[in-house]
This record gives sequence, C-alpha cells and structure tokens, in this order.
Amino acid sequence: MARGKKQIRISRLFKRFAAMFLILGAGLLVFGILQVRNLAGMQAITEDYLAGQEAISSMRDASDFLTEKSRSFTVSGNTESARDFFKEVNDTKRREKALKTIDEIATGKEETKLAEQLADAASESNRLAEIETYAMRLAAEGHGTDREFIDEFFSDVVLSEEDLALSAAEQVEKAREMVFDERYEKLKTSILDNVAKSTEKLTEKTKSRQADSYQTTAKYTRFEYLLTVIILGVIFAMMIMNSLLVVSPIRRGTDYIKNNEKLPIDGAQEYAYLAEAYNSMLEKTEKQTRDLSYEATHDAVTGIYNRKMFEIRREELSGRDTALLLIDIDLFKGVNDKHGHQMGDLVLKTVAGILQTCFRAEDYVCRIGGDEFAVLMVSMKPELEHVVRDKIAQLQSKLVEEDSIPEVTLSIGVAYSQEGDPEKDIFRKADQALYKAKENGRNGFVFYNELS
Repeated sequence: MARGKKQIRISRLFKRFAAMFLILGAGLLVFGILQVRNLAGMQAITEDYLAGQEAISSMRDASDFLTEKSRSFTVSGNTESARDFFKEVNDTKRREKALKTIDEIATGKEETKLAEQLADAASESNRLAEIETYAMRLAAEGHGTDREFIDEFFSDVVLSEEDLALSAAEQVEKAREMVFDERYEKLKTSILDNVAKSTEKLTEKTKSRQADSYQTTAKYTRFEYLLTVIILGVIFAMMIMNSLLVVSPIRRGTDYIKNNEKLPIDGAQEYAYLAEAYNSMLEKTEKQTRDLSYEATHDAVTGIYNRKMFEIRREELSGRDTALLLIDIDLFKGVNDKHGHQMGDLVLKTVAGILQTCFRAEDYVCRIGGDEFAVLMVSMKPELEHVVRDKIAQLQSKLVEEDSIPEVTLSIGVAYSQEGDPEKDIFRKADQALYKAKENGRNGFVFYNELS
C-alpha cells in the first residue's frame, strides 16, 4: 500500500516535469519560429541588395554599351554596331528593366530616393541616346550607308538642312565629335555619378536594415539561451530522479533475471525491452549508413549516383512500373582526343547536370560507365510514353543550348518494366533499344517496344 502511494507521487512529479517541458518547449519553439522569420527577412534584405546591385550594374552596362556601339558606327560605319545599338534600345531594354527592379524593391523613403536617382540616370541616358541616334544618322549619310538600312533604323531621325549640306567627310567628322565632345562626356559623367550615388544609397540602406535585423536576432538569441538554461536545469533534475527512481529498479530487476526469477512489477521488463530494441535499431541504422555512404553510392566525377546505387535502385524497383533510359554520349572518345580529358570530365558533369534538371526529383539519375548514364523513372508505364518523350526532348534542347562544352549528342534506349511482367530484364531491353539508336546514326532515341 505504501509502495502504491509512492508510485502515485512519482507519477505526479513526472507529470509536472512534462508540463514544464511543454511550456518551455513551446516558448523555445515560438522564439525559434520568430528567429526563422527574422532570418528569412535577412535573406530578403540580401536578395533585395543583390537585385538592386544587379539593376544598377545593368543600367551602367547598358549606357556603356550604347556609347560603345554609337561610337563604333560613327567612326567606322559598321552596320552591325548600329543593329546592336537599336537592339538594346528597342528589345533588350536593360535600362527600363533596371528601373522596374528598383521600383519593385523600393518600399521605404530611402529606396524611393534610390529609384529617383536611378531614374535620373536613365533620363540622362535617354538624352544621350538621342544625341547618339542623331550622330549615327549623320554618320550613315557620311559613310554612304545603304538607303534601305537607313530607312529601317533611322526613319524617325530628321537631319537639319545645315547638316545635309555638309560634305560626306564633314558629316562623319561632325558625327564623331557629337559622341566624343565635352557635352557628351559631361552627360556620360553625370550618368555614372547618379549610378554611383545609387550604389551608395543601396549599400547604406542595406547596412541599416541588416543592423536592425541583427539586433532582433540578438534579442531572440538571448531568450533562447535563457530557455535553454532552464531546460537544462529541468533535464538535470530529471536525470537525478531517473537515476533514483528508474535506473535503480532496473538494476535490481537484473538480479532477478540472473536468478531466473520473475521480474517485479515495476517496469523493469519494459525498460529492458526498449533498450534491446533501441540497440538493435541503432546497429541496423549504422550498417545502412555505412552501406549507403556517399562515397560508395555517388560517382566521383559527376556527383550523381554510381553503378552500385543504380543496381540497388533497379533491384528495389524490380516488378514495379518503371521506365529505364540508357544514355550514351556519342563519340565521346573523340572529345577526349580532341579537347583533352579535362574537357571530357566537364562534358560528363554538364550532361549529368542537365539530366538532373530535366528529370523528376523522384527519378534516379546515375552514371554507370565511362560515357554511359542511366535514368530510372519510377511509376512510369508505357501509357505515359509522352512523358518520357517530353523529358528526352527537353534534355536534347538543353544540350543544344549548352555553350560551355563542345557540341555533343546522345543516343538513348528506353524500356519499361511493369507489375506482373514475367520478363524482368529491363536493362537488356533498354540496351537493345540503345544499340538500335546507335545503328540508326546516333543522336536519337528508340523505345524497346518499337523494335520489330
């Protein structure tokens, strides 16, 4: 009877500890959430700063680009420079895009001043563009530029009678002076000054916002430290209680086990079972971690799954709806021979990166040989062949657009494995389809079900 009362008191004590843990844990969670939000705000500050810097840089680069192209045309009459000039003005529009970006991130008084400063730079750049356009029109006359070209690009520019009366050499000379004289340089300097001031304002505002955010972080951190200290105190008290009221009964229960006697009804048997289950689970987890370590399952060159992981995943997916794509880089040896193995490695990394981009997160992208890749698409049936074709088309398109490596093509073989399919050798099927794709001249793909 006395033991029963003692157990009730212990139960109440642990309930109070649990309630305290809940309160302290909730407080720590709240401050953790506030800290995460504050960190997200700091990230937003950084992103705004980077976007603003990029916009300001874009404004400056666009202005310099127009200057370079207008000067090139007035001096040499190179029509490509004029085309580049008007492409920037009418199509690329980096200055307008930069202003839009600054307007989007301008939420306070300082950002508004920044936007106004950059708008001034854009306005001056537009005035400069008018001078540049007129000078280019005058230079076009002096250089004897094709009339069709003039009508296409300078139809809105009307030369003064005085300038029309100049000789060709005089027209070219005046045009050159317009884009090199003191007035032009003053406008150019004013643009750069406004851009520089915009950069200073952006930096100052970012520092101010970051300082505020850091102060908030420090405040939340102090509260978190305080709660952590209290929780540690509660844990220490519980450790003492656990040693006195739990560990000791388990030790006493061990003597009962050694003597082949029944355990007392005080929970010793349950604790022993939990310890045994935990140790067993820990051993299995450590073994799986060792077996599936990064070095053992990922390719050293490309960073994607290697042949070992491919075989593991293929075995796991055996008998399930799966599509397998075997992919070879066509004539890869020629890349190594012509450009060297360093470029060959870059080609492998690039192809691997494009594969990861094109396929779904749940798919497995692997390098299974020198220039051989494999993709296991899970939950993929022949009825969804259009999905596979879309992925291949996307892959080929991205590879064509890649300009950091020599031009390469891929040969691809595709096969399916379905539930209930007695023929489970999906690799052999995909390999046969790949062989057929190479027979067809490479740079293409073949589905196994298309083979006669």
